[in-house]
Amino acid sequence: MLFLGVCKSIPEASTPAHSKAESESGNDQILTLKVQALHAQLEEQMRNAHDLMQELSNDREIHVAEQHAERVRERAHIESLSDRLERTQTLLHESNADILRLKQEACTQERCWISEKDALLCKLDVLHEELNAQRMGGSRRPLNDDSSVLRFQQKLEQLKLNLGQARELASKYREQCIGLEEEVAHLHEERDVGKEVFKERLEKMSKRLELSTRRCAELEKRRAFEAEGFKSDIQLLQKRLLNMEKQIFKVCTNSWILERNCLKIGSSLLF
Repeated sequence: MLFLGVCKSIPEASTPAHSKAESESGNDQILTLKVQALHAQLEEQMRNAHDLMQELSNDREIHVAEQHAERVRERAHIESLSDRLERTQTLLHESNADILRLKQEACTQERCWISEKDALLCKLDVLHEELNAQRMGGSRRPLNDDSSVLRFQQKLEQLKLNLGQARELASKYREQCIGLEEEVAHLHEERDVGKEVFKERLEKMSKRLELSTRRCAELEKRRAFEAEGFKSDIQLLQKRLLNMEKQIFKVCTNSWILERNCLKIGSSLLF
C-alpha cells in the first residue's frame, strides 16, 4: 500500500519501475500457467503410460494363458496320437505272430497231408495191382477174396474222401493266410500313414509354438521400449518443470528486489 501511495505521489519517478513490475507480474502469470500446463501434461502422460502398461500387461497375461491352453491341447493330442500309434504297433505285432503261427501250423499239416497222401496213393496202387491180378487169375474167386476186395474198395473211398477234406482244409488255410497277409499289409500302410501324419502335425505344432514364443518376446520387447520411452518423457517433463520452477523463483526474487528498490527510491524521494 505504501508502494502504491508513493507511486501515485511521484508518477514521474516511479512510472518505469511500475511498468517493469507489471511486466514481471505478467511474466509470473504466464510462467504459472505454463507450470500448470506442464503439470497437467505430466499427469496426463503418466496416466496414459500407466493405462498403456496395464493394457500391455493384460494382453501379455491373455497371450500367455492362450499359449498355455494351446500347449495343453497339443500335448493331449500328441499323447492321443502316441497311444494310437502304440496300439497299432501292438496289433501289428500280434497279427505278425498269428500269421507266423498259422503258417507253421499250415506247413505242418500240409506235410502231414502230403505224407498221408503218398501213403494212401501207395496203398491204392497196391490195391489196384492186387485187383488186376485177381481179375486176371479167373472169374471164380473165393468168398474171402470178394470180401477183402470190398473192404479195400470201401477203404479206398474213405481215403479219397479224407484226401478231399484235407485238400479243402488246405485251401481254407491258404485263404486265411492270404487274408491275414493282406490285413498285415493294410496295418503296415496305416502305421506308415499314421507316422507321417503324426510327424507333420508335430512339425506344425512346433512351428506354431515357436511363432507364439517369438510373438510373446516381441510383445515383451515392445512393452519394455514403450516403458523406457514413457520414463524418458516423464524425466524430460520433470526437468522442464524444475527449470520452470527455478525461473519462477528467479523472477519472484527479481520482482522482490525490484519492489524493495522502488520502496527505497520512493522513501528517498519523500524525504
